[in-house]
Amino acid sequence: MAEGDYAARTRIILDGWACRWKGLPNGQRQITELLLPGDICHAHSGMLLRSDHSIATLSTCIIAEADPTELTALLKQRPMVRQALRWSSLQTNSILRTALVNNGLRQADQRLAHFICEIWARLQSVGLAKDGAFSWPLTQIDVGEIASMTSVHVNRTLGKLRRDGLITLHKRRMSLPDMARLAESCDFRPDYLHLKAELGSSDP
Repeated sequence: MAEGDYAARTRIILDGWACRWKGLPNGQRQITELLLPGDICHAHSGMLLRSDHSIATLSTCIIAEADPTELTALLKQRPMVRQALRWSSLQTNSILRTALVNNGLRQADQRLAHFICEIWARLQSVGLAKDGAFSWPLTQIDVGEIASMTSVHVNRTLGKLRRDGLITLHKRRMSLPDMARLAESCDFRPDYLHLKAELGSSDP
C-alpha cells in the first residue's frame, strides 16, 4: 500500500516481516515501524480516507484482511478483539516514541543493540525467538532506513557488536549469546513494549 491510497481494509501480519515507511521526493526512505507476525495494519481503516504512510513487505508474508464492516461487527461480539486493537495502537505509539529517542540520542552501537533487543522481545513474545536466536530478513539498507544510518555505518556497527561478542549473524539468522549483556550495553528495558513477558534469559 502506498501513501495516499485509500485504507479500505484492516490487515494482520500472520507470517513474515513488513514495515511502515515515509519517503522524500529524492527517493530517501525512513522506516518508521516494523510489522511482525501478529501486528495489525490500519486498525482504524474505517476512519481514514487516505493512508498517510506506505506499507511494504520485507520478506515473504502471509496477511489476513478484514473489511471495516465485518470488523465493526466482530468488535461488538468480541470485546477481546477490541482490546487487542487498542493495545496495538498503544504499542505502536510507544515504539515510535522510543525510536525517536534511540535514533536521536544513542551512539551507533547502542542504537543498533537497542533495536535488536526490541525485535528479540517482540518475536519472543509470539514464540518466534528460541534460545536467543531468530530470523533476520533485514538487509543493511533496511537497518539503515530504520536507524537513520548509512549502510556502510550499519556494516561497521554490526561488525563491532560481533567483535564484542554481543551478536552473531549468519545466513539471515540473528543469535544473541548473552541477552542480558546486550540489553545492559544499550539500557534496553522492555516495559515500553507493553508485553506480558519481561526480559530475562534468552529463552525464559
